[in-house]
Amino acid sequence: MARHMLTDEFLWNFEAQGERQEVWDELVPGLGIRCSSRKKTWFLVYDCPKVESEGRPRQRRRLSLGDYPKKSLSQARTDAREFRDRLVAGLEPNLGMAEDRGGNLRFRDIAKNFLEKESKAKKTRFDNDASVIRTTLLPAFGDRSAGTITRREIREVLQAASHRGPSVPIQALVTLKRMFQWAMEEFDLPFNPASKVSWEQLPPRFRVLSSIEVRKIWEACRVPRAATDILLPLRLVTAQREVQLLSLRTSQLERDSLGLWWNVPAPNTKTRKPYRVFLSPLAEEVLARIEPDQSGAFFPKTSLRRSRVYAEPLRRIRMHVGTADWRPLDLRRTAATWMAQRGVPRFILKRVLGHADHDITAVYDLYSYDKEVRSAVLILERAIREAIGAPTSEPRSVSPGPASRRPEAVSFLDLYPGERLE
Repeated sequence: MARHMLTDEFLWNFEAQGERQEVWDELVPGLGIRCSSRKKTWFLVYDCPKVESEGRPRQRRRLSLGDYPKKSLSQARTDAREFRDRLVAGLEPNLGMAEDRGGNLRFRDIAKNFLEKESKAKKTRFDNDASVIRTTLLPAFGDRSAGTITRREIREVLQAASHRGPSVPIQALVTLKRMFQWAMEEFDLPFNPASKVSWEQLPPRFRVLSSIEVRKIWEACRVPRAATDILLPLRLVTAQREVQLLSLRTSQLERDSLGLWWNVPAPNTKTRKPYRVFLSPLAEEVLARIEPDQSGAFFPKTSLRRSRVYAEPLRRIRMHVGTADWRPLDLRRTAATWMAQRGVPRFILKRVLGHADHDITAVYDLYSYDKEVRSAVLILERAIREAIGAPTSEPRSVSPGPASRRPEAVSFLDLYPGERLE
């Protein structure tokens, strides 16, 4: 905590180190100024007397006093002293300045703007954010002033949501932290009340499906009756995320000399970088069961809500399999594990799964690894065919979009048998 005898000269010349930096005044306790690249804002930190009078643990709150130099150093000190004097006297601490920690900004307004301006631009998070806000956060904080929400209240809401599933409070906390952090930049919210709230993390899942379970799931999805009956096999044969598969369009498909590729655009990826997915003959067989609509989308927008996609069909499929101890995400883990068991290096697995490569060598290595990725996916296809007892056959062709290249067709069967990773 940096403390200085603040002067106008110091404030004019001070530049923040990093995104933002706070400097505290030595003369007035609790008075400070938060500096960023955009502006400098006065604030006052104080202990809430109302909380202490109710016998609850002391809670520190923060009052925004205005921006510098619009509010001078002397005026900020005067307002801070007056505020503290009124607290000591037991009077209502209202000085006609910005209201405590966020003013009149309602939580509902922050949530609405966050979904429209921030979350919707990141399609991989939008559905989850919208669901969490609608079911967990709005019922708890709907019309509350954002500045009055405390860490204790956040923990109570998360605790109450834990009965709906162990992952619900974690998802709610992640969304809440992102929302408040965005509001600090967009609406000048003084600070993030959820920043120091923690929740016990779930242990990672290690569930890998057996060949028998995969065969039963495949049999239950053989006759498509819902979007789930296509999504589950596709998640297994492509090892891709659900959100990306739901956004699949014909314009993203491209056929070259190696076969059919799916070019996943950057907005649909978790790393915000585009990458290519090789679609094996088995993936083409699954995809050929459904016809794209006029816009080229394989899955209608009405099915993008997870509750509609998975609820009832998933219960039917679990009854057919005979065990409920598996989730759709386990199919992606199973695909990765099966490829690794058959000799696919982890470096190539990262390419298949669309994971980020943080190695410094990636800055210099610009090779696409298309052949290696194709070989890995074909190895996965052979493992799946062995598990489900399906013979290798020529798939129905899935037509790429009009913008894709269409060279002469290449036989998958001619390329498949000799493919091996060194």
